[in-house]
Amino acid sequence: MGWAGRLADLWEAHTASGVNGGSALGLNVSFGGNSRLMTGRMNAPSVLSPSSSRLFDTRQDRFDADFFRQLNRELPDDHPLHRVLRSANRRSVDLSNLLSGYYADTEGMFGSLQNPYGGDLFSSPDAADLALSRGLSGQALRSFHAVARMIHVGRNQLGLNRQIFFVGMGGFDNHTDLASKHPLLLREISLALNDFTTALDDMNGGIADEVLVASLSDFGRTLGNNGDGTDHAWAGCNILLGGGIDGGRVLGELPDLRLGGDSDTASNPGRAKGRLIPTTAIDQYLATLCDWFGVAENEMAGLFPNLSAFEATPGEASSAYLALNKAQESGLPLSL
Repeated sequence: MGWAGRLADLWEAHTASGVNGGSALGLNVSFGGNSRLMTGRMNAPSVLSPSSSRLFDTRQDRFDADFFRQLNRELPDDHPLHRVLRSANRRSVDLSNLLSGYYADTEGMFGSLQNPYGGDLFSSPDAADLALSRGLSGQALRSFHAVARMIHVGRNQLGLNRQIFFVGMGGFDNHTDLASKHPLLLREISLALNDFTTALDDMNGGIADEVLVASLSDFGRTLGNNGDGTDHAWAGCNILLGGGIDGGRVLGELPDLRLGGDSDTASNPGRAKGRLIPTTAIDQYLATLCDWFGVAENEMAGLFPNLSAFEATPGEASSAYLALNKAQESGLPLSL
């Protein structure tokens, strides 16, 4: 299970009385494949493709959605596994209907907006416009476009209270050819975040302050090279964008960037590769995001069992949070 899945369980996203009124979307939506981060005991993410507006065609003459739901109704003597399967089947029909209706209708959204290269928002510029060795993969651009569309559906058609979206972008495991690959990756992230923010600013008079974008990674990379690339490492950095936070700041401690320096796992400069020791725990980072999202302090231990190890004041989960605005840095409460 992951923290977002445990949160969906805590907020009962699968029930009509839960956080989103039992919507087929639930709390968690993934445009990056099935993610353990979003899986709980009672809840699983809606795993969707950015390029698809339906799971299967429920509009064909031979498919009767009501009859399919009746076949998959819960029976009093159901085995628990049968109950889960029947529920998943019913949800798949509801979700497919939602996608082929509301989500499909958003396909032309943002058509009047342009990216910094003069193309359509979320389009991928060619290599000549980028002045790079080749074009972008488009993976992040497609995914963020899909998220923007689904945010519109959730807010304006479904009336959802909370949503967590997951998008993935690979290609960072560059043991070789770093100089040509890394600029492409960074440019796509930059462009995807720019286009996503532009889309949010265009929605309902601007909702960027109501959406927080946070990056996550499995591991960092070495500062030193192995010839023409980098190797696996420990600490890294993440990006926080939007959410009404005070930007232009570094949260946590800046590392000593010298090979063999105080932040390096190896103190001998001759053997050091620049594997940096973390100064901020991932539990602190994620708990801070959940605090912004509306998770109560007394609910944090259920999501992050190790958070107490990083509390500045024992027994106070909030003392482990990061300061998302300058008021917090002065010890004042967070108000977003």
